Amino acid sequence: MEQTHRALSRQTALTVCGWAFAFVLICLLPPASVHAQERRDPQAFGFLGQPFSPAVTHWYRGHFSSFRQKFMKADGRIVDPENGNITHSESQAYGLLLSLFADEPVTFEQIWNFTKNHMLRADNLFAWRYTPGHGITDNNNATDADLIISSTLALAGRRWNRGDYLEQAIRTSEAIGKKLIRHHRGQLLLMPAEKGFGTRSQADGPVLNLSYYVFSALHISEALTPQYDWDSVSRSGFDLINRSLRNGTLTDWTSAEDPRHPKTARDVGPREFGYNAIRVGLNLLLLDGPERDQALELFYRNNSPYLTRRSPNGHSLGALKDPGYQALAETIRCDLTGQPVDMNLFNYTPTTYYASAIHLMMFAVLYRRHPECLPGMS
Repeated sequence: MEQTHRALSRQTALTVCGWAFAFVLICLLPPASVHAQERRDPQAFGFLGQPFSPAVTHWYRGHFSSFRQKFMKADGRIVDPENGNITHSESQAYGLLLSLFADEPVTFEQIWNFTKNHMLRADNLFAWRYTPGHGITDNNNATDADLIISSTLALAGRRWNRGDYLEQAIRTSEAIGKKLIRHHRGQLLLMPAEKGFGTRSQADGPVLNLSYYVFSALHISEALTPQYDWDSVSRSGFDLINRSLRNGTLTDWTSAEDPRHPKTARDVGPREFGYNAIRVGLNLLLLDGPERDQALELFYRNNSPYLTRRSPNGHSLGALKDPGYQALAETIRCDLTGQPVDMNLFNYTPTTYYASAIHLMMFAVLYRRHPECLPGMS
């Protein structure tokens, strides 16, 4: 996790033109390469901003209501009970995304108001940790959350005709491009935070979190701020993930000191394939093409039938059997095999904040991206 801050870096006239231009581009997002032979499927990203059918929306809202009742405060703060009821930029990002899926603009505005008023930095990134009674207790940013917030604001602005959402999406995307894309040994890398992970801070730096390569959000960033080379960032991220999967070094924190040989970071923990790295599978689900299929197959081979925490030397630290994690594993399995997911996973009851959020995300992926995976619809 990391820091944020909000400083308007573009002139007013450019901002107005920028969000109008971005609005048009988001409506016309073209496919873009992820690797030399890899193409993003525009349908993979289009589902993010499209509402469900009325019947599915009603069903989804019922489950999202259960999530809200357990994890959302009246002021729009999404809490993480397993971590002392703190709020992090990730939880706010997930709350925004889920309320967009549920097509609940009022809930979205509540969550956004808290995020904007309490976590938005002067440079338009977001402080990653807010502690009840103390406010911001770590002002560093978390790049994955910044990407998701920016892209979700853009999609919400498009759906609900909110120019203010589009404007902030551009500002945050611009801040990410300016502060968090770094050149290293011929690669354009996405730093996990503004501070603490570069070559000056880590002996084996730069240290990356490969689950922060949210390819769907990076794709939207291309429309918001085309002056940055998001495509090269995505290609570098995919290459690092692919190499890590092939050599068995995919863990939560990765040293990219030599991008050709990524390895587990020495001093940034946890030093395991764990709760961060499992999201690599989620991010791969929203890509398409033969190389992506090979990468997802490698991911699945090490995580079947359950996602499994592992030490850097491959020893199991325990299967993740929460229904939310099972939903992710089942969706990956169906993506690769075409076999429907376990029907029991549709009996949604919130458990932990993180697993419950992932569970709801998988519902959205299944209904929009993989309807053939739904029981009775294959």
